[in-house]
Parts: sequence; structure tokens; C-alpha cells
Amino acid sequence: MRVLLWLSVADEVTWAKARARDPQARKVFPSSWKKFAEFIQNASKPVEERFYNVRIDTNGAVASVWFDFDFLVDGKVNNRGSESWQMVRAEDGWKISSMLYSMSD
Repeated sequence: MRVLLWLSVADEVTWAKARARDPQARKVFPSSWKKFAEFIQNASKPVEERFYNVRIDTNGAVASVWFDFDFLVDGKVNNRGSESWQMVRAEDGWKISSMLYSMSD
């Protein structure tokens, strides 16, 4: 099983900045856990993600996880936002079926 859907959405301020650079900039766009993993693996500066305000709701078969995050590069906040995972409990443990996150500069 793999992550089936990974979407990113810019908040209004971040989207306005992106549209100023490129009028065709999209507010919601697909993302890739593989590209994210490659970025982390090949980063030339230290990368850290801090999670807080974590909330989990589950019935034992499915779960929803929600948290706020700060993404730091070289000790400085690069972006922040909120993230949501939809999860299922498979035969071999919990699996993320979809992930959504917001981005704010």
C-alpha cells in the first residue's frame, strides 16, 4: 500500500505572491512524497520539521491525523501550515492513504 493522494494548497497570501510571479500559478496542486524524500536526502543544509497541536481520531480501522507544522531549513522557518492524514489499519499496521497540507510563507 502507498500514499494514494498527496495534495498541497497555498494559503491566500502565499498564493497571491505566487500569482504575482506567475499569473497561472495554481492554489491547489498535487505533490509527491518521492520528490519530498529526495529533497530531504539531497539537502545541502539541515532540514527539520516540527509538529504541534497533534489531533488523532480513530475507530481502530480508520484514522484521521491533523497537526500544525513548521518546516525549517538551516534553522530558519521556510514555511508552515497544517497537515491532515487519512489512514487505514492494514494487516501489517497503519498506512497513510491520503495527505493534504497547507503552505504559508
